[in-house]
Amino acid sequence: MNKAHVSLRVTPSIWLEDDEFDQLCISLKKNRGGFDDIAFFSSLVHTPLTLEVLETCNKLLAKRYEQVRELGFKPGINLLSTMGHHEEDIPHTLHDGFTNFTDINGTIARGVFCPNDPKFKNNFLIPMFTMLAKAKPDFIWLDDDIRWSGHHPAGRGCFCEHCLAQFNQKFGGNFTREQLKKAVDTGTIEERLKVRKQILANNGCSLCNLFRLAATTIHDIDPNIEMGAMDAGMRLGDSADYADQVEALSAGSDLPVRWRPGGGAYTEDHMKAFSDKAMSIGCEAVWLPDSVTNIQSEVESFNYQRLRKSEHTTCLEACMYLGAGLTGTAWNILASEADKVQVYHSLLAAVAEVRPFMDLLVSTNKRIRPAGIYGGWNHAWSATTGLPDGNWVGGSWTLGRMPHFQDVFTAGLPPAFRLKDASMTILVDNGAWAFSDDEIKAILSQGLYCDARTLQILNERGFAKYTGFVTSKVVDEDGREFFLDHPFNQGFTGAIRDCRQSFPWGHETAFELVPQDEKCQKLTSLVNFQKETLLDCIMGTFENELGGRIAISGYYPLRDSLYFSKLTQLKRLFNYLSDYKLPAYVESYHRLTIWARDNGVVTLVNASMDDCENGRLTIKTTSTSATFATMDMQTKTIKGTPAPNGYVNFDLPTIKPWHIALINPN
Repeated sequence: MNKAHVSLRVTPSIWLEDDEFDQLCISLKKNRGGFDDIAFFSSLVHTPLTLEVLETCNKLLAKRYEQVRELGFKPGINLLSTMGHHEEDIPHTLHDGFTNFTDINGTIARGVFCPNDPKFKNNFLIPMFTMLAKAKPDFIWLDDDIRWSGHHPAGRGCFCEHCLAQFNQKFGGNFTREQLKKAVDTGTIEERLKVRKQILANNGCSLCNLFRLAATTIHDIDPNIEMGAMDAGMRLGDSADYADQVEALSAGSDLPVRWRPGGGAYTEDHMKAFSDKAMSIGCEAVWLPDSVTNIQSEVESFNYQRLRKSEHTTCLEACMYLGAGLTGTAWNILASEADKVQVYHSLLAAVAEVRPFMDLLVSTNKRIRPAGIYGGWNHAWSATTGLPDGNWVGGSWTLGRMPHFQDVFTAGLPPAFRLKDASMTILVDNGAWAFSDDEIKAILSQGLYCDARTLQILNERGFAKYTGFVTSKVVDEDGREFFLDHPFNQGFTGAIRDCRQSFPWGHETAFELVPQDEKCQKLTSLVNFQKETLLDCIMGTFENELGGRIAISGYYPLRDSLYFSKLTQLKRLFNYLSDYKLPAYVESYHRLTIWARDNGVVTLVNASMDDCENGRLTIKTTSTSATFATMDMQTKTIKGTPAPNGYVNFDLPTIKPWHIALINPN
């Protein structure tokens, strides 16, 4: 891969008006090298347009396709609403007796329709796909309305008569909505997980069926149209394997499939949102099969108020996502109707100017997956939420519970998004339930950092001899972590980390950890405000007979970890847990977000408003020199010093606040 894939998404208010479209073409001519594709949004609203309205739009789109082809770009359509998303413009959306998306409580989303409804498929979807294909776009990209959550006011999952019939036929039951609602939150944990996974699998089947219907219908008209899909939020409502989705979207053709992970980070008001999004969509890109090489992040400035996100931040955001593992960008930055294209000329010039650095990131990283610390996401992850307390369908399925979304991963530790790319794993909350016994044993054979809840789950499942500890007493108030005399705490013995159990937000219980083997080591204890010991051990390590290195934290395992003492301890600990196989980490005390590859390449972001001065990056490499490149394509050679365990320390040049760099050992 020698370059990034870059698209510009164009709202109807621009392509419907000749004057506005002409202004866009002026910018495209000036910035020709910045973009490859022009993706025309089908609609302004997130409800399906009627076939009559679509037909009028499609005729004009056919003309626009030819106009941008003449400028040297590939044109296509971004189908905003296939099944629908929000309750917008309801009086003018479909009213043909189609079945609405219906949640487990019977609540419907008026602007969303069930793709399993035969009437909806035959009388709307097939005619729509046929019509769009006849306009001869180079690609048709299905947007993220094709999902099983976020369709307000309905909750997660469709449980209409068609979906229930498919579920019962697939799994041999005779469930009603009410019976399914009860089954997901009653019985043993294993029983709950079974039916939850069946619901996710049924949704995944529906998703793939819709992708296949779209692809086969479109390819019957024009077999040369490339298909693409967008996702938002790591498929929280289904468990369809990404390989299955890609196969469905290709429908047996040899054409490449496009993918666009997206969702959120609409403004620069909260900069960590870009790091969080990079973790989410980077994880999705990793799980896509190798055959998918056109993976474009959605850089979205919804609802497109020009001053809510600066030119610099817009460019930085796209580059961060490339560092996390994507191979391109879809710029969604143009206003709907409020402002004219002229307001965006300078922004279009800025995103075109950053294209050389984007190409450098893609040609260097290719599709080599980020390596380091695995956070536990897999296709069964959504099924584990709300255990054991219940309320699965109405509870929180947000990805924010994952370790990679915690502050510690903005301060120099490298994420991995699959177990096969990891040298250690972090499991918290109920994540352990997402894995089979064989997978758990593989994790315990390597390196594991987990919380007390995970320890309890592992022990309950029969892995106690590999964990080294059991939980005992608990403390719910005034507990503080006291650093014991241990090599990982060198220089910080006697330090105290206070996560303020008394505060109602973020309150967590402190668990005592009781060693079950003489090889267990204690790292911290729990003390009160008078430094009297409340719990003898709340953090410890153990090396088991499988060769695995285990660390348990019974006190705020990931929160409030950016103290110099705690962060240094965790970096030492994680290096040990990985058997000193982390591909890279930031040794200095700086807020640097990194993504590392096993070949030594590191993408690094100064995620702070301070200059990063005297930063030190440690890389697993034999090279003592590296190329340091920044977003403005300024490059320099930096020298490294050999360090223990096969690492090399590189002293970094000064990095400005919220700037990005690519470090490539020579």
